Amino acid sequence: MTFIGQPMTDHREKEPVPSGKYIIRIKNYKTMEKQDGTISSVAIFHEVDGEPDAAEVTYFLNLVQPEDDDKKKYWKLAYQKGYFRTFGLEWSDEGFDPESWYGAEAEVSLEKQYNEKLGKEVNTFEVNPVT
Repeated sequence: MTFIGQPMTDHREKEPVPSGKYIIRIKNYKTMEKQDGTISSVAIFHEVDGEPDAAEVTYFLNLVQPEDDDKKKYWKLAYQKGYFRTFGLEWSDEGFDPESWYGAEAEVSLEKQYNEKLGKEVNTFEVNPVT
């Protein structure tokens, strides 16, 4: 076996910031697909302005699915519009283009909380649904 030396202690995992108001910026996104290839949600990744050591903040935008009842469809669209308004993003009656989101900013209240699934603390934020 060959040992390969690396300065592993030099790497520090980025940490969530304390709860409070911050400006966050969209830096990337990833579409999440169901097994049949249908896009079910969009994971949107944000960086915290002025906090280079802050862990990225992820927001999941749930998309309307053909099997959704009227109530579920209503709330998914209400939260989508809330997210778009929070970040000043454009949309049309037909949908939206996430490629145009890069760099959009918003001031939000980040909460620092333990994520059971990930087994660590993360930052989260809420948007107000448009009802």
